[in-house]
Amino acid sequence: RCWNWELVITCVMAYGVCAIIVGQTFSMTTLMGEDPLVWDEQVLYTYEAWALLGLNTMTTATSFFLPIRSIVSWTVPAVGVVSYACTMPFSGFEHVARTLVLIALSYIAWCGAWQTEKHMRTEFAAVRQVERSSSLLEDRNVLIRAKSKEIDRQEDEIREKDGLAK
Repeated sequence: RCWNWELVITCVMAYGVCAIIVGQTFSMTTLMGEDPLVWDEQVLYTYEAWALLGLNTMTTATSFFLPIRSIVSWTVPAVGVVSYACTMPFSGFEHVARTLVLIALSYIAWCGAWQTEKHMRTEFAAVRQVERSSSLLEDRNVLIRAKSKEIDRQEDEIREKDGLAK
């Protein structure tokens, strides 16, 4: 039995986007019940910026470079957005704005992957249509040659009969 590599790749990428968020120091201290705000605010925003950049990179890489169908690939950005929204501390409008930007970037990447897949499917269908048309033309060409030989044979028989009748 063969592995479903599309599912394996999707799970690995979903784990990667989740690990980017949950595995960073700020999220880990929050999850462990410690106070992450004892750090300098600049360090706090740096970790969040790196988390957003990592999520966007993973989502874009999944959407553009991995051979995953678009019906499955939406799970990777969704896991990233949900893990970000659930683990980062709610800081009011800024948190909502960053989450919306992440959703927008993920959606744009997914739409790009969907359009690429649509183009590839259309191209594949066009190639299949050309192959079918070529096969049909070949079959008709063989039929025409056979009919042509039959007509030539009948004309030869008529000429022979005309030659004998004279």
